[in-house]
Amino acid sequence: MQEDRKILPHIWSFLDISMRTAFSLGDECILLPILINCDWILQDFRDDSRLFGILEDIFIALKLNPSILSKDYLPIYYLKAISWQAHREYYKAVELLEQIDDAAIGHRDLPIIQRALAICYKETMQVTKSIELLESIAQSQKAAGYLIAGLFTQHELASAYRKNGQIAEATKLLEHVVENLRAILPKTDADLLIPQHLLALCYYDNKQYKKATELFDYIIDVRVKEVRLPEDHPSLLGTQHELGSCYLEIGKAQQAVELLKRVVKIREMKLALDHPDFLVSQHELGRAYLRDGQVEQAIQLLKHVVDIKKSKFAEDNPSLLASQHELGRAYLKDSQVEKSVEILIHVVAVQNRSLPAGHLNQIRSQAFLAEGYIAGGQFEEAIELLERVIKVGEPSLGSEHGEIQFARKSLLKLGKNGETPSV
Repeated sequence: MQEDRKILPHIWSFLDISMRTAFSLGDECILLPILINCDWILQDFRDDSRLFGILEDIFIALKLNPSILSKDYLPIYYLKAISWQAHREYYKAVELLEQIDDAAIGHRDLPIIQRALAICYKETMQVTKSIELLESIAQSQKAAGYLIAGLFTQHELASAYRKNGQIAEATKLLEHVVENLRAILPKTDADLLIPQHLLALCYYDNKQYKKATELFDYIIDVRVKEVRLPEDHPSLLGTQHELGSCYLEIGKAQQAVELLKRVVKIREMKLALDHPDFLVSQHELGRAYLRDGQVEQAIQLLKHVVDIKKSKFAEDNPSLLASQHELGRAYLKDSQVEKSVEILIHVVAVQNRSLPAGHLNQIRSQAFLAEGYIAGGQFEEAIELLERVIKVGEPSLGSEHGEIQFARKSLLKLGKNGETPSV
């Protein structure tokens, strides 16, 4: 990988030529494999925009339709599907990978193709199909004795389990994958660092924040000091973003602000203003500002994020609702009770339509709306909502969950004196 980095500028220079001109000057049978190898190096280094543009030029030069598979060009179509996946155009990737899957029956690379298809199924909310396909691939690889390939598939299967809310299963499987890969791969290998990143995410999901923080910190240390990734590399920025989130959960809000400000600044230079990665980091920075007591900065940033997401997403988009929820919290913290209640009423109404009863996000928004009602003196509305939080949320979340405990304590204080509880 380090040697590839040294030749990267030469690859850029080579690929700078017009593809139409390149194919007119050389034999396609010789040139195309060279281009594919160069493009895979760009993919390895996540030079996604450059790769996307070069692939478009290649398809134009070869007069190929990127959406309709030509079996004679299977490798370049597979690379196109992976490029769509990198650009989060998952539905396009699924359509093309399904065609490739049908055409590649019996091909030695079929498990790799199916694994990519399963990943895209996961990202298009076809999680059950993703899990079924990955479990089938993993079983076949285990029977054939393909240890490393099997571990890579198990990593993706764990990711699908996490997407499906099966955090315990995902964590157990990832601990197995990481333990085995550590015995095989050097610590700088991306194929080891990526499963470790996912394992840290599972620790975070399971509120094992200390474990998550330590693992994210280790991954960053390896990527910076030993792999020597540039500061704007997407993988490095992604891990730094997650570490910032961990800092918020272990009481290090100031460190979270410093780290997330840096991530936002770099992503602002590299990404479009409405790019999902940029928006999610701004959202998290807004949360960090709020946790650090910088309420004015939190409101300003979260309002900006909400405005962009409203122009981009449907009203029931989970990312939009999450940012509106945080903005409502920020308004409440700033004693702008009416604005807080207004936005949280909207969030709760949409969640009631789009989420199953008792969903954690729904219960959290209802609890904060109840807090807004209390702050505004609307005690009857608060009591009604707090009782609903307990009735609907306790069966799924348990009696010890934070929102359930908050609801019980608030009801007790309201029942005693009708005054705003000190929460």
